[in-house]
Amino acid sequence: MFKLDTSGTYKWPVEFITIDQDGNTADQEFTGIFKRLPREEVIKMSRPVDDNGSSVTVDNLKKLRDLAAKEQKEDVIDEIDDLIDRLTAIKPAEEVLDSDVETITKYLVGWEGVDINGDTSFSPENLRLLLNGVPHIFLKITQAFYQSAMGEHKRKNSKKPRSTGR
Repeated sequence: MFKLDTSGTYKWPVEFITIDQDGNTADQEFTGIFKRLPREEVIKMSRPVDDNGSSVTVDNLKKLRDLAAKEQKEDVIDEIDDLIDRLTAIKPAEEVLDSDVETITKYLVGWEGVDINGDTSFSPENLRLLLNGVPHIFLKITQAFYQSAMGEHKRKNSKKPRSTGR
């Protein structure tokens, strides 16, 4: 019988590689403690959407600007151009890092197997240090979350459901 787990969090491996000063790589792993989010929230997080649920992309904004230009709505065109500029602007590294920490802490609430200068606790400050120390870890944490949340990855030690013989 299937029993729905309604706990607030779950553990899932985050796998990545590190490279030492000689160029040697080593497989690494820690256990991420992720929030158990409703599907609707996971979907919203995976796509930028506006208040009506439509995808917000530069291409969509350009199409909207073209429509506004046909109707000669200069104030709308200016607003759309401003949005396009903000979406395509290169942000300062500090702002990107702040955004990365904010994004990850929406779904990662803890970890096991991470030691940052002797501190094993999860905090935004330690997450920032991890992101700076292993630049590709943002992608690996995000991949682990989405793979686990959307059932796209089989865990090495997952338990197979027992057959009832029917």
